[in-house]
Amino acid sequence: MTYKKLLLALLLVFVCTNFNSEIKYAAASLTDSSGGWAWGGSVDSTGEYQGIGWISFNDTNVGSGGGSYGVDIPPANGDVTGYAWSEHYGWLSFQATDLAGCSPALSTAERIGNYITGGARFIAIANEIAMGNNGGFDGCVSLAGADYGVTVSGNQLNGYAWSSDLGWIDMSGVAFTDSGANLNSTNAAPASGSTHITSQSITFSGDVRAGDNSFAEGGWVDLEIDWMSDGVGAMGDFDASFNANGGIQLGAFLSSEVKSIGYILPAGVAPAGTHRYRFHADTTNVLAEYNELDNYSEWVTFIVVPPPSVALSALGCSIPIGSSQCNNGNANWTFSYGTGPYEVSNTLTGTIIGTSVTSGGNVPVLMEYGTNRIEATDNGNLLGYREVDVSCGVGGYWIGTICDLLPLPPQIEIESNPEYIRSGGVAEIAIEIDHAYHLECMLIGASATPTSFIHSGTPVINTYRFNTAALTSDQKVEVQCRFGGTLVGTEEGRVNVLPVLQEL
Repeated sequence: MTYKKLLLALLLVFVCTNFNSEIKYAAASLTDSSGGWAWGGSVDSTGEYQGIGWISFNDTNVGSGGGSYGVDIPPANGDVTGYAWSEHYGWLSFQATDLAGCSPALSTAERIGNYITGGARFIAIANEIAMGNNGGFDGCVSLAGADYGVTVSGNQLNGYAWSSDLGWIDMSGVAFTDSGANLNSTNAAPASGSTHITSQSITFSGDVRAGDNSFAEGGWVDLEIDWMSDGVGAMGDFDASFNANGGIQLGAFLSSEVKSIGYILPAGVAPAGTHRYRFHADTTNVLAEYNELDNYSEWVTFIVVPPPSVALSALGCSIPIGSSQCNNGNANWTFSYGTGPYEVSNTLTGTIIGTSVTSGGNVPVLMEYGTNRIEATDNGNLLGYREVDVSCGVGGYWIGTICDLLPLPPQIEIESNPEYIRSGGVAEIAIEIDHAYHLECMLIGASATPTSFIHSGTPVINTYRFNTAALTSDQKVEVQCRFGGTLVGTEEGRVNVLPVLQEL
């Protein structure tokens, strides 16, 4: 490795002359949980310094210098933030905003399990870039790579970070503390970008985790929602807060204990739109936390839409003579807020008109005689239907299975057996019909109410027999036959009743 002694000399001048201006970076540091020293470089055989030297992670280190500063390493998953101090190179920033321009790009310094990932940066070198004096260096430090990295063991860091400018940095002298109660929350559901319906309740769930210390007093957790994800609301950067534990304290926590939380938002509370939510966990006001800045989970987006609906219309058609169907009917539809798959069908014919499309215009529909029901479904759920009555075209009549022209009138004969009956007697009415088509017929006058019967046309000639009621006087009877609802034939008959003889 070739160390940049010229760069070091330049930086020593920069750091010494800009010490007061650099203090502003330390003022932005978070809770200073870390302590100890990192080491970079070595001393050669002549006693000359090579590399970075000692880096202090907290101003409480004896002989650290640098003013007020510190690096916060979370006791669980979370961002590593703040500033360390190098007597030779000045501030080493763990703030995400200082990583812009690193090549290759570095992500925010973060603890994930027992690994520290992301990067840090020497501010003095970054500032020299703007002045054109950086000599091609960027001051970026990688905390994890393919064959190296910084790890966590207990409250101690181990391993090496790497700077392409300044070489290896040994992190094994850095420790951090977790000296009090600490709660942080995470989201579990709904998943990012999930879609819900205004008429349905929404279930939110997550976890609350304690830090590395046990504490007897519990806390509370709220579900915070930012309607429309605009960062503005009645409660600051959000609109509504709901107690996510039913008003009950979370209770005592063991070290690193995790407790599940949840809240069901009733149907109709969430307006339609794109929203976001987070959980906010905290101890009671009596018990101060080690870190009050990590109680919020991340914001997660969710979408609420109106219930699925469909705008559906349908027009019928006329069945031509000699056919049983017509195919020039049509349907129009537009699905809204559904999930699919979509389907439009004619339940009478059992045919599918359209699938998997949100809209259709003047789509041809096969229809049959009678009431055709056009249904629209979303993922199998019926959203709407239209009923269309279909009949035969002009001059046509439905004859069994097809539309046909009106047949010739039937031949109908009525006969009373016997021809004469005594007063109070009953006669049999015999009706002979000669016709090859299906007829709907009715016998009128033989009894108090008309009697309906069917002539099927098979056989063509058939005789139908009915008894009259008890008659005391002559009675006219009539047969009416209809084809497709149209009267096509009538015939009248008579039952004669003999008069009663009386003595003078």
